[in-house]
Amino acid sequence: MNEFLHHLDMEAARRHQIKMPAEFLDEASQYADRYKHPLLTSYLQPDHTFWAVGRTSPQLYLGNPNYDPEIPTNREFIREHGDIAPSRMSKSRLYEEYGITPEELDDPMDHERYAEYACRHDSPSSNAYDFFDTLKISKFLDESGEPVGYLYLEDGVCPGNDSKIVTVSNRMTLSCLQWALERRGYRCNFEVEES
Repeated sequence: MNEFLHHLDMEAARRHQIKMPAEFLDEASQYADRYKHPLLTSYLQPDHTFWAVGRTSPQLYLGNPNYDPEIPTNREFIREHGDIAPSRMSKSRLYEEYGITPEELDDPMDHERYAEYACRHDSPSSNAYDFFDTLKISKFLDESGEPVGYLYLEDGVCPGNDSKIVTVSNRMTLSCLQWALERRGYRCNFEVEES
């Protein structure tokens, strides 16, 4: 790798790091030791509420992870996400793009097909991914530059699974993440669930 590209990679990595104040890390660590729960502020009117599910490396959801969306009809889905109205589509285009016939327009969408769409575009997990992807945060450091936590964004967890997920390396990272979000003007609550 040439010197210029290496410098750009290093600059990008530094922009994604947040150096945490020692006083905050001490307070968060003492709180976690005492109460066995991350230090988190609870806002009465938050901008967003994230759920952190899991004991060691919690997965983050923007909204309730148990959300069970109502599956739309094929017509509703095409109307909302297609580029032309379903009534104006030819039979062959309906079949090629959506795998349905005109008679199936008012049937509920195939559950598997909708789940595939939702895991990328309309789920609490993908919503968390999209939110954090725009913020470009990946690592939290103490004042000496040592990592105290990471935020991981995974797009396509494995072959055949196109889910978008966000996890944090540990519960201390939740405290750091809320602190960083506050500095960027976001008042976010975190509901912590162990599973």
